[in-house]
Amino acid sequence: MSDVILVTGATGSVGSKVADALLALDAHVRLVVRDVEKTKKQYGDVKNLKVTQGDLDDPSSYTKSLSGVTRLFLVTAVSPNQKQQELAIVQQLCNQTSFKQVVKLSVLMLHRPHRMAM
Repeated sequence: MSDVILVTGATGSVGSKVADALLALDAHVRLVVRDVEKTKKQYGDVKNLKVTQGDLDDPSSYTKSLSGVTRLFLVTAVSPNQKQQELAIVQQLCNQTSFKQVVKLSVLMLHRPHRMAM
């Protein structure tokens, strides 16, 4: 069985680039998005792509989308609910015996200018 890679944030800047790169490698990609029709228009008819509806603020809305997922690319918007969103999806996936890997992109506090001490 081929890996199924779930990408969150697939309509955003980073998530869309990740999904595009995975699809270019002929990976089996699943997206969880709020607006399925808009996303289907964005990606068109692409082999190995499945677009499913869900909202990270409502874990019950994407539970069916997680079936068979083996890897997760997790990027979420910075929000007061970010930690809960991330934990909920990872916990659900970890209950699947086929689940192997999480790649999490963190952008918290990225907007703050800082200087590294040398």
